Amino acid sequence: MENFRRAFAGFDFHLVAEFTEADVNQLLQGPGIIRHRGTIEAVVNNACRAVDLAHQDGPLAAFLWRSKPARTRSTRRRRSPPHRPRSP
Repeated sequence: MENFRRAFAGFDFHLVAEFTEADVNQLLQGPGIIRHRGTIEAVVNNACRAVDLAHQDGPLAAFLWRSKPARTRSTRRRRSPPHRPRSP
């Protein structure tokens, strides 16, 4: 995981969105990550789309939480009482 974190700017999508063709070529030469051009280009493209969403709709987390389905009675999890060991 740390190799990916280093390769993709600490997973900062704003930075990954700025990767150039030279950056992609450098990643293709580096060990420790999947070196498939299509996969790396997809990561960069997804980062660009995330930046677009953030500019359009505000923080990405807020956008994702707006997509969360509403909870209804049938979808709520019932809480079980805390587990208490039986007395001897």
